[in-house]
Amino acid sequence: MVTPESSVIAEARVLLAEAEDEDNENLDIFGIVNAQLKEIKKLKDISAPRCIKMTMHLTAVIQYVRLQEQYRCHGRCKALSLKASLAIARWMGKQNGDYFAHQIWKNEAYLLHHKHLPPSKQGAKHGQYTLLNNEAILHKVCTYLAAQNLGAITP
Repeated sequence: MVTPESSVIAEARVLLAEAEDEDNENLDIFGIVNAQLKEIKKLKDISAPRCIKMTMHLTAVIQYVRLQEQYRCHGRCKALSLKASLAIARWMGKQNGDYFAHQIWKNEAYLLHHKHLPPSKQGAKHGQYTLLNNEAILHKVCTYLAAQNLGAITP
């Protein structure tokens, strides 16, 4: 039995799936990082040290991907990810290179999956990213709600 609620849920799932497909079209790490760097320039509500830290992490990820590709082309290098992340951590001047190398590796995977850097430890206390933070999904939800006859009373 098809109820109005189930059809509404089905329509919402279709809209969300379309928005997710549109987001997954640009899987290139360089495009994701460039978009994040542009977004950082637009942000006015975060502090300068936070902007610098985010820029540093994005720069480290880009350098890591480039160095990893060079190692891959070399052919004789073993443990590409480990060596590339440790080299970038040393290049960035970090004292605790192991921790920063692990962060670089995690940030790359997080960027590819979520299209943004993970929230800071301080920011995670105040709430996680939601689907409404994604502009494509927000636009689809607004379109869906505008198409609904919200003023009508159904029996």
